[in-house]
Amino acid sequence: MKLTNFQKILLLGLHVALGVAASYSFVVSSLWGILFFFYSIDRIIRYRNSDNWAFYACMYIMGLDIVFRISNAFIFSEFSKYSIVFFAIFGMIAERRYHKIWWMPLTYFILLLPSIIMMTGSIDKIRECLSFNLSGPIAMAMGTIYTYNRKMTKSQLMNAFFLVLMASVSAVIIIILRLPDFSKIGFNLSSNKDTSGGFGPDQVSTALGFGFMLVAFAWLIKEKITSNPLIDRAIGFVLISYAVLTFARGGVVTPILVMFMTIYIYTTTSGNIRQFFRVIQLLVLSIFIGSILWVYLDALTNNALGDRYQKSLKKRSAQNFAQEGVDNSVINTDLSGREFIATADLKIFASYPILGVGPGMAKDFREKYIGFKIAAHTEFTRLIAEHGLYGIAALLLTIFMPVVFYRTCRTPEQKALLFCFTVFSLATSVHSATRLSITVFSYAIGFLNLVDDNPLARNTEEKAIEEAEEV
Repeated sequence: MKLTNFQKILLLGLHVALGVAASYSFVVSSLWGILFFFYSIDRIIRYRNSDNWAFYACMYIMGLDIVFRISNAFIFSEFSKYSIVFFAIFGMIAERRYHKIWWMPLTYFILLLPSIIMMTGSIDKIRECLSFNLSGPIAMAMGTIYTYNRKMTKSQLMNAFFLVLMASVSAVIIIILRLPDFSKIGFNLSSNKDTSGGFGPDQVSTALGFGFMLVAFAWLIKEKITSNPLIDRAIGFVLISYAVLTFARGGVVTPILVMFMTIYIYTTTSGNIRQFFRVIQLLVLSIFIGSILWVYLDALTNNALGDRYQKSLKKRSAQNFAQEGVDNSVINTDLSGREFIATADLKIFASYPILGVGPGMAKDFREKYIGFKIAAHTEFTRLIAEHGLYGIAALLLTIFMPVVFYRTCRTPEQKALLFCFTVFSLATSVHSATRLSITVFSYAIGFLNLVDDNPLARNTEEKAIEEAEEV
């Protein structure tokens, strides 16, 4: 896929318009997703995936996931994850060549299957639990199998980032149009649906924070996503600003911390002193602009934003859980009750250590320890509770895979890519499980074989497309 600067500007404008339309009608976002799905099938067949469209389709669908959810699209909630599975498999089949299947991600998913025999309830309930709880793992596994050591140039990667950024722009437009007057928003120490388009603040902030991280990563490796680096940064700051206003901390803190660590990895492995000072200068500038932005947003929320990120959150967690009949004494951190859910998961594991209680079944079992049913917020403890020792083995594989692949990375850019996206995925799954397809497919992005563009050679992507058309 090759886009000119003018085409990128036009596409950004189109996605602003689509965001406006989707904010008023869920039909727009629904048809948008369905039409893109079938267009991608046609393109993959026509070019035999020679232009890597399966990967681009996964990226765009991943970006649209939050748009579908905010706009209440009539497609099913796991559409994005199963689309990623489909495009990954279909793309490899369409290429009509031998693919070496990496055993690790495949084993990761297979390890989660034995616990199915522990599931109880009606057929409909079992089907729903399987669909919801295994969609994330299978999308992660198939996405990683597809991207594993797949060569991709920096310009191709930036085009893929651009697809996600377009969807993020549409999401922000929907949020802006749905924002009530700020004077009427009751900012407190809780996450805020008024500033997240009426949908889950944690998921919205995760999606917007991910868009910000794409911009930051492109800046780090000296690439541009849109037609101009200034437009990139403007979009990045808009995305992180609206992520902050959701008052959901995970989607803000995670990409920022991950980028700081990625910058360290990149600068220490590059061994270039000029590169080091360039990064430091731009980092100082970003911190300065970020500080001004923070002061403005804190004032806009009557200082509630600053309070949200302070230790007073302990009181909020205790008060919220007290309303559900939970003893306040068990809430001893500022993790919004996630630590209490995680503790319940560990107790479930202690009772069912071998196979766990089955995919999706932990929600019912938590009632015994918490007093009410609640979905998992931390993927790691969910795996342990629902899949037992097999879940622990699967969890260890997700940590071990990046370590193994890191040894094959040759350039600072590839090492930074692997670290940035796998760590982001694992860190996000701690506070948001695998609700969004961003969490699972961002993991797969890290296993690409990132190579430099060669201006002297004929564009291999265009050549492959021409050969496919001749056939």
